Amino acid sequence: MRKTLLFAASLLLLASCSLSKKATTTAPSQGTAANTTGAVVKQDSFATANSLINQTLEAQPSFTTMNMSKFDAAIQFGTMHYTMRGSMRINRDSLISISLQPMLGIEVIRIEFRDEYFTIYDKMNHRYCETPYDVIHIATGIPVDFKIIQAIVSANFFSIPHRDGKSFIQTESTDSTYTIVGMDELNRMYQYFEIYQKYPLLAHAGMKQGSDKSTPTSLSVTSNAPFMVSYANYSTIVKKNKNLLFPYHINIDIDHRLFHFAVTVNAEKITVNEPITTTAVNTEKYTRVPF
Repeated sequence: MRKTLLFAASLLLLASCSLSKKATTTAPSQGTAANTTGAVVKQDSFATANSLINQTLEAQPSFTTMNMSKFDAAIQFGTMHYTMRGSMRINRDSLISISLQPMLGIEVIRIEFRDEYFTIYDKMNHRYCETPYDVIHIATGIPVDFKIIQAIVSANFFSIPHRDGKSFIQTESTDSTYTIVGMDELNRMYQYFEIYQKYPLLAHAGMKQGSDKSTPTSLSVTSNAPFMVSYANYSTIVKKNKNLLFPYHINIDIDHRLFHFAVTVNAEKITVNEPITTTAVNTEKYTRVPF
């Protein structure tokens, strides 16, 4: 059970591993993502980090429900490697449910995120734990909560803690992206984003612990961050009134002092703004255990 919970907790810590492969319409790969209108964002409109964030917030995927009915995940946990199938359902602002199926489509692990806590179900051994998000903060130093996890799995901009755009500065750009960096003074945690130059969609997001000698301008995606997530293969999802772009490929990497975890996830099918149902787990048949 301990090994199952540790593995599931790593999935959780990775902001809940879930996302993407090929959709019906595949946009150009990383650095050349397209939006549904075809409009190109001019470089001079990114004069400040605040304006860049505002344009990203306007262009990022928006939905009330999402059903990622199938995804494949290649997972590395320490020296161990796994290949899994899974699914993810999101009811915005209330529930994120991730199902993992290592064998023959049989659900063996479910992770559910709610506003105040998350729950991990070990369905093979009929055990579960229900835990507040403070546990992640204590273990990692990162003040994670439901809103941040929801933003990450939705390819939305997120800030730790929740700050406005004025908390970030724009730093040196790469060949294909603009870079913005912010700092949480309380936790000495630097946070950065790379956003496509042509279209205001997230390409990379990362965090690293700061020090008295480090400055935001010295940070980049290549600066050995202990947490990094990359979004690629933005593809069109048809929804009522307006289509949206969503990354059908995500790579997440956590290099924690106690373990290393990396996952590459590719989705096969995603639908949005359609009714979804999640079957509740009958915990009367389960034993509750500490996280």
